[in-house]
Amino acid sequence: MNSSVAFAMIFKNDVDVLPVCLESIKGLYDELWAVDTGSTDGSRDLFGKAGAKIIDFTWVNDFAAARNAAWTQIKTDLKFWIDSDDLICGHENWDYMIRRMEEENLDGVCLEYLYAF
Repeated sequence: MNSSVAFAMIFKNDVDVLPVCLESIKGLYDELWAVDTGSTDGSRDLFGKAGAKIIDFTWVNDFAAARNAAWTQIKTDLKFWIDSDDLICGHENWDYMIRRMEEENLDGVCLEYLYAF
């Protein structure tokens, strides 16, 4: 795997869900970008401990605008979006997926998304 990888996410007061999310992506990225839309609960501290680059963003009722605040800063080869209450399972397949993206010069992938547990 030669590509550098970044994750980005929007957050606000997500201290209760962030530890599980951050643990699930640990070791999968070269950069972590976090867009804070007004947290007051200690979420920023969790991102700081994870080495994230934090962007302050005034919420304008537009998820795309908040996402783009991070997206425009990322300089890695590959970038992934994840919500702060999501998690990545199946790390054993991660290197395979990245390698396939590199070999096939893919612009994007869609991962299976399981919800409502």
